[in-house]
Amino acid sequence: MGVVLPIVKNTVVIYAIENSHTKRKKPEINFQKGVIQTMLQFFITSKTRRKIITVFSKYPDYRVHVRGLAKLIREDPGNVARELDRLAQIKYVFSAKQGNTKLYWVNPDFALYKELQSMVLKTTRKSSKKEV
Repeated sequence: MGVVLPIVKNTVVIYAIENSHTKRKKPEINFQKGVIQTMLQFFITSKTRRKIITVFSKYPDYRVHVRGLAKLIREDPGNVARELDRLAQIKYVFSAKQGNTKLYWVNPDFALYKELQSMVLKTTRKSSKKEV
């Protein structure tokens, strides 16, 4: 089945089993059902950006702050803030201060918004059908 490979660590030999017959799959993550959007990962390479676009495509009226979005998509708040700033530079999202927090929401008039939303909805629909 597998090949046993010795690993030497601090003069203790540890044996690791390598199974050459099974292919490893990336963990499948969706915010609710455990499915990753496989088509989107080819077009949007940043995992954090892909998750942010997915949230704003599914919920266009959603207004959220950085930590709330980071908790929702299970990513580091620093990475989420960086991606939100990049998306704000190209006017995909708007931001405004409300008290001490900075809220972000999608710009429905963004040139590619409908196309991105269509891609997200199509890929999540297909991947949820596979799981059933």
